[in-house]
Amino acid sequence: MDVHDDEVIKAQGHPKNQHIIKLLKHERNGRIINTKGAYFYLNAQGKYVILSGLLPRLRKTFFPETNIFNLLKKPKVAGIKKRRRATAIPKPVKVGKGWHYGKIRGTVVHQEMEDFVLLDRKNFLKKHGSLHHLTHKILTFIIDTMKWQPLRSEFNIFDEVLGIGTSIDFIGTNEKGELILVELKCGFTGYFDRSQGPMLRSMHKLSDSPHHQANLQIIAAALLIMRHHAIPLDAMRLYVLRVDEHQVEPFEINNDYVKKKGVKFYRDLVATSR
Repeated sequence: MDVHDDEVIKAQGHPKNQHIIKLLKHERNGRIINTKGAYFYLNAQGKYVILSGLLPRLRKTFFPETNIFNLLKKPKVAGIKKRRRATAIPKPVKVGKGWHYGKIRGTVVHQEMEDFVLLDRKNFLKKHGSLHHLTHKILTFIIDTMKWQPLRSEFNIFDEVLGIGTSIDFIGTNEKGELILVELKCGFTGYFDRSQGPMLRSMHKLSDSPHHQANLQIIAAALLIMRHHAIPLDAMRLYVLRVDEHQVEPFEINNDYVKKKGVKFYRDLVATSR
């Protein structure tokens, strides 16, 4: 992928599929805002109401005892002890590493993805100059490998009953006109499938790994679109993309699994919304 190519910098046009138009033009899109990391929706009385984020609600409902910091820790090698320095020389600070490294670069990638979809070539290059190498990998995979047409990034959705607001990392469409929903995960090299134990409620057969947590995020997003935008699951395909320094690894969520678990999944979220 050449990021200096007009056709790559801005995918032009929208498909004529009615369900895509319905999603992008829906009146609910104008009723949710995300400011300084908090979601609000405009209620029937014209007042903004604060919403909970999706991931905290998922954690409360399905994996309340999980410590994500423990899942991301590097394993200690048995038999090797770290020697202390003879003098108290301060350690050099390595910017961009450790737990926050994945969050920092993830923020950069998300911002570049959003601008890639929204801005034309001139303004995109004026703001960013060039892409972060992980953004480049993701867009190469999306556009060149999967042949998806980008529609939106950071697409906001909400549910009044659950009191939840969230953003879908990427929305696109494929050659069949299906709606593609993507959850992006950066910085999980070697840790994506670690777990501390099983989840709870209707997800009790799954471990609490970052992989499965990401799966729940995109499944929840699909359920909200089905519920509030009247788009059938059969018109959607759900993916988690794990990206690291070497590759983009796609995981597709089986629609039959979502159909089987969807109702119980939503009811579990309702039960913990009070």
